[in-house]
Amino acid sequence: MFKEKTVIILGAGASVDSGYPTGEDLIKLIIESDFCKEDNLTKYLEDYNKISKEKKSKDVIKEEVYKLKRTLKQMSPLSIDTFLTYHPKFSEIGKSLIAYELLKAENRDNLFYGLEDLNKQKRTRVGRLSFSVIVDENDMEGLLVDLKEKKYIDEEGYVTDKFKSFVASGCDKAKMELSEKYCDKKDAIIKVLRDSFEVRSGNWYRFLLDALIRDCREPEHIIKNKGLTIVTFNYELSLEFYFYEILKNIEFFNKEGKDYSSEFLSKLNIIHVYGQLGYYAWNRDFCEQLYGKEIFEMMTERKVDSYADSCANNACVYSQSIQVVGAEKWQEHKEKNHIKEVMKAIKEAKNVFILGFGFYPENMNLLEFEESFKNVGDGVRKKIYYTNYENYQKIELCLDNILMKDTYDRFQKYNKVNSVGMANGLRTYWIKSTNTVYDALKKDFDFI
Repeated sequence: MFKEKTVIILGAGASVDSGYPTGEDLIKLIIESDFCKEDNLTKYLEDYNKISKEKKSKDVIKEEVYKLKRTLKQMSPLSIDTFLTYHPKFSEIGKSLIAYELLKAENRDNLFYGLEDLNKQKRTRVGRLSFSVIVDENDMEGLLVDLKEKKYIDEEGYVTDKFKSFVASGCDKAKMELSEKYCDKKDAIIKVLRDSFEVRSGNWYRFLLDALIRDCREPEHIIKNKGLTIVTFNYELSLEFYFYEILKNIEFFNKEGKDYSSEFLSKLNIIHVYGQLGYYAWNRDFCEQLYGKEIFEMMTERKVDSYADSCANNACVYSQSIQVVGAEKWQEHKEKNHIKEVMKAIKEAKNVFILGFGFYPENMNLLEFEESFKNVGDGVRKKIYYTNYENYQKIELCLDNILMKDTYDRFQKYNKVNSVGMANGLRTYWIKSTNTVYDALKKDFDFI
């Protein structure tokens, strides 16, 4: 159980294990999106023209999507959220495409897969944009055809087991066959393919679950986890769904005619800073929002190929709960109750875990991290655990600039895999891991 006040802050990197794209990968998916397929637009407009006062045709939507994709290609922004902040004219269609691609990424198996499936997880589709810096536009289609014919990627654009076996053998360059015109670019092509997948160790949610139920000797003890606040900058609801599916099936918390797990979930404080893709009704016998193809098929008795239609249909509805903050409205957003609640929770927390977070200045400033991360009180040191996968210097500099500022000269840092620092003035410990979120929680940190 969480007996001390704890805040867990989640960025896009914390959702990769659940099958969701990183910020940059989401932009690629939007640029290559099949959103404008005829059936998808039909489903999308069914809801759009009910919700919106302004009626639109398929041609209008296609034009909006085309302009959005073209601008994204030209600008290559680091974040779709920041892009929409400074391009409000794309806000509505941009939110719909975000919702569409994230709904397509929902996959129950990514949350509950067994050990035998760990090496089979697919992460990112390989498409035309992936090879834009390697071959000319005219050669791109030919390269994709070549890779599919040689069975290095499948029809959907995912890397195949054949290519992964090359990587596992350590001889991928020697064994890989390509048409003659692409042979001189083999190294770059292999890098793109290798970067499109990663072998994942598992889903880190299991470590959080263990911390929640640890030391629960009576069913009602789970309700005593009152010191936990989860702050996420992600829209998706995989964590909520995971808790719902797991806890409702733990007999210990659901006996004697009382459903303690639902009572706990109804009080669990998960705050989505920029909104979320729908909502769950914890106190019912089913999730109010469907999650993934398997649940969709089971509850609607529709075929697999209709799931994309469903994503297009739901994209309009769920995009309404995504918040895009205009550049001139940041201060107004900071005054919202849920943002104040986040800042209060961070200030009062004894332990803060920052997982898969990019430390973008906009997000740091929004929550006033410099002020929020000061010591919790006299004689008590706040501990901040954070991941910096592959130890990017950029993230360390961002932390220095935003958090340390004039206290930097009193901040002691060690260039180790797990570094510990203490700012004497702030009495705060910083503990770093350069592993993935899963491995950080497995090897370096422990939820206290």
